[in-house]
Amino acid sequence: MPKHRILDILKRKSHINRVKTQSELTDTVTKIESTKKLESDLDFNIEGTIEIGVEQLGYGLKVNSQLRQSLLAQKEIVENRLEFLSNQQNHLQKVVQNEQLKSKKISEKYKDFNEKFEMEKELKQLENILSLKKL
Repeated sequence: MPKHRILDILKRKSHINRVKTQSELTDTVTKIESTKKLESDLDFNIEGTIEIGVEQLGYGLKVNSQLRQSLLAQKEIVENRLEFLSNQQNHLQKVVQNEQLKSKKISEKYKDFNEKFEMEKELKQLENILSLKKL
């Protein structure tokens, strides 16, 4: 297989990987935003279970306490999810940067190869012209 064909295939593959990774990155950012909204909703609901200055009866206090514990457990899960998504986002950003560098290097090699190929082509034409003149 000719070298320019291999470089072209590598260039396309790199582009496809970069686009795919950027799509995953966009999805991750969307998930992070929705998780942050969920976290703020949980904070609001947790604060709603705390009634300051209001006399509470035993059963109401117990229910609010259990509800608050449940909401705090959910909030911890959401915080862990946010941490995971943030790590995933950082990883995907690094992958995108690596793919961009790879694509740039491949493009440079492709350009160098084309220039070299054109020079060789011109040299052959000149040699053909010189050989024709000698005849």
